[in-house]
Amino acid sequence: MCASFQGTLAEQIRAGGAGIPAFWTHTAYGTLEHKGGSPIKYNPDGTIALPSKPRECRVFNGVHFIMEEAIKGDFALIKAWKADKAGNLVFRCVQFFDVFFFLFAVVEVTVKMELLSTGKLR
Repeated sequence: MCASFQGTLAEQIRAGGAGIPAFWTHTAYGTLEHKGGSPIKYNPDGTIALPSKPRECRVFNGVHFIMEEAIKGDFALIKAWKADKAGNLVFRCVQFFDVFFFLFAVVEVTVKMELLSTGKLR
């Protein structure tokens, strides 16, 4: 996996959760993400063992965009403030990625601070 801009990573996760295979973004146009060659894996001597592949590029309304593929995960570990026995959750403070990770993963594991009976969440 290559390093991505935070917004691009969030959109890759959101798209994966929504079943969208890819999307177009202007953010990384002209960078190593676009042109290929960004290190994915290094050799023990520090040379690049696996470089990234070049991204498909298109022009829409005179602006250059590159295609980014969605990503899907196996597990997501989320911390909730309260939960009931039906699986409903309450968060004290929702972080930007929390909602996306619930969609992103095949299996969601929630750590809860307080377990309540069904229907008792407020």
